[in-house]
Amino acid sequence: MNILGWTIMVAFGSNAAI
Repeated sequence: MNILGWTIMVAFGSNAAI
């Protein structure tokens, strides 16, 4: 698991949550 992929996943999750 690379940091880039993890960051993108977190960013998408935050966008969906908002």
